Amino acid sequence: MSTEGRGELDAKYYSIIVDSTPDISHKDQLTIVVRYVNKNGTPVEKFLIFLEHTGNESAEMQDCILKLLSDLDISLEDCRGQPYDNAFDMSGTYSGLQARIKSRNNLAIYVPCVAHSLNLIGQSATDCCVQATKLFLFLQNLYNFFAASTSRWEILKNALTAKNKVPKKLSNTRCSAKADLMKAVVSGYENFKDAFNKINEAKFQKSATKVEAHGLLNEFNSLEIAIMIAFWTEILETIDKTNISLQKVDITIEFDLKNINEGIIRNNAAKLCEIYQTDLENNFIEECLHFKHMNLLETTESISTADLSLKTIIKLKIEFTFLNVITALRIFLSIATTNCSGERSFSAIKRIKNYLRSSLGQSKLNDLSILSIERDLFDNLNTIDIIDLLPEKKLGK
Repeated sequence: MSTEGRGELDAKYYSIIVDSTPDISHKDQLTIVVRYVNKNGTPVEKFLIFLEHTGNESAEMQDCILKLLSDLDISLEDCRGQPYDNAFDMSGTYSGLQARIKSRNNLAIYVPCVAHSLNLIGQSATDCCVQATKLFLFLQNLYNFFAASTSRWEILKNALTAKNKVPKKLSNTRCSAKADLMKAVVSGYENFKDAFNKINEAKFQKSATKVEAHGLLNEFNSLEIAIMIAFWTEILETIDKTNISLQKVDITIEFDLKNINEGIIRNNAAKLCEIYQTDLENNFIEECLHFKHMNLLETTESISTADLSLKTIIKLKIEFTFLNVITALRIFLSIATTNCSGERSFSAIKRIKNYLRSSLGQSKLNDLSILSIERDLFDNLNTIDIIDLLPEKKLGK
């Protein structure tokens, strides 16, 4: 199965996405994901493997990546992007992983993960303001008060309606957790008050619980808290919506060739030819000017201009007219802007290698991970043929 999953890299240009996380057995797992553009012109991101990593040094990570690419017969020279988070061992200018890879392939440009950068901005914005810190400490105490008791949680759930969101715990690293809690409080503002009042009136509740509920309710009713909730809700909702959009695989930078001056097109095309000397020919400049006046693009809001341009050229079967334009578009679309696919693979490893399967071997972990993460590949396999092959393997179990 792992061979099937890794064999689908049928494109020349790609970006490599790398991140690491500790598993249940306290081993550091390095996740490797590649982004490329398939034959249909669609950018895809595919999980390759989890590598058991012995340290967090960039030199060690580089060795792991180079060995894997060599084993899979994937050329590092065709790598065009490296989207990592902002950790120093990944993004370091001189000794970070991106610098080490770039020293071997100068065209593997480093793109700081935009989703991670936005998350850091949201976290820093709330941490640098004393009043904001006070607000989120209050909201965390509010959540803790109800979550600490099943009876209090039941009172809160009964007070909330179907339109209200259930509050969730804050996270020290995810700004979206703050946005989710704010949404829950705003949508159920009056319902939270009703829950506090019911707790104060309940005869079975302890005096200490009633005093705590009364104190939280008084703070909840304060004008300062109301203003801060209204202020931060708008900010965090904007950040959260942007963050969700950035996590999509098909996210790219938009461009509009038709409205760009021909002189600017010539200059920028010449710069690209100089940078990508091994990929683009000198007639790329003329192809760009020809492409500008072809009027190929259809009106759509669902996909990016670059994605549409490439798909349109393939659909109209005029690839040989715009060979260099296609190459440039494939390089452009293959450059990842986030490492979200790597982060998503961590969810799979937590489901697969849990405390009941803490001694799971690395090979089986990778096979099960590919079945989970790349389940669309498994759906295309003929399971009957696989079952028929099992007796031939003479497996012991």
